[in-house]
Amino acid sequence: LTKVVAISAEARTVRKESLGHYIKGIQRMSQWSMFSNSERSWMGIFDAINLSCTHAGLPKSVIMEACGLYKNLEDAQKVRGETRRACMGAAVFAACRNQNASRTHEEIARMFQVNIRTLCKAILRFEPTENSILSTQFGIAERLCSSLCLNDTQREAIMDKLQELSAKSEDEFEHTPKTIVAGVVAWVMGLK
Repeated sequence: LTKVVAISAEARTVRKESLGHYIKGIQRMSQWSMFSNSERSWMGIFDAINLSCTHAGLPKSVIMEACGLYKNLEDAQKVRGETRRACMGAAVFAACRNQNASRTHEEIARMFQVNIRTLCKAILRFEPTENSILSTQFGIAERLCSSLCLNDTQREAIMDKLQELSAKSEDEFEHTPKTIVAGVVAWVMGLK
C-alpha cells in the first residue's frame, strides 16, 4: 500500500510539472499572437541569440549586450537567412569582447551556423574595438591556461609575451591568433 501511495505521489508531481510547462507554452503563444509582426521578428531574433548563447555557456550580461547591439543595428530587421544569423553572431562577438569574454570567430560561427567569411563581414558593421586581435588572443590564452592548469607565473609570462608581440607590425605575422597563442604557450612551457 505504501508503494502505491508513493507512485501516486510521483505521478501527481509529474502531472503538475507537465501542466506548468503546458501553461507556460499557452501563455507564450497568447503573448506572441498579441504582438505586431515587427515585435514578433524582434522576439524571434532575441530568442535565437539567447538560445545560442545559453547553449554556449555565455553569461547573461553578454546576452543582454548582444541583444542591445543587434537592436541598434541600422537594417537589423531587413536582413534574412545567413546574413541575419551572421549579424546575430557579430553582435555576440562584439558583446563578448566588451565583456572580456572573448570567443574566436570559429566558435561564434559554429554557434550560429554561419560561414566564417560571412561572420567577418558582419562584424565590420559594429564599431571596432581597440586592438581586437590582442583581446582575442588574451581570451584564448586565459581559457588555455585554465584548461592546462598553468600557474600564475606562467600565465603572466604568456600575457606579457602576447603584449610584446602585439607591439610588432601585423605584416610580420602570417598566423591566426590561435596559432600565435599556442606558440607562446609552448614557448613558456618549454616545449619544442
